[in-house]
Amino acid sequence: MQVNLDKWHHCNVDKQEFVKLLQKSDFQGFKHMFIFFSSLVFFGYLAYATWGTWWTVLFLFIYGNIWNCSDPIWHETGHKTAFKSNFWNNFFLSDRKLYEWF
Repeated sequence: MQVNLDKWHHCNVDKQEFVKLLQKSDFQGFKHMFIFFSSLVFFGYLAYATWGTWWTVLFLFIYGNIWNCSDPIWHETGHKTAFKSNFWNNFFLSDRKLYEWF
């Protein structure tokens, strides 16, 4: 099977813009982790607070989807690209390994 790569779609991104997108930042990493953990706490609390009602099903569904879709965060910490500092990449990656025990 021949694959013609010239026919594939590719985005034309300015080189300067591409370099900006590749820059690592501890602020961006903490922003993503804060959003992730705070949404887990928020929807986990709502599921707990509404336990015994049908609202619990909705909040557990949202909570489960947030948790299930968290793999890209851990994937990037494994590549050491989520944070600029290797310390924080290793900290959150080891945090994920701790969760896998439970």
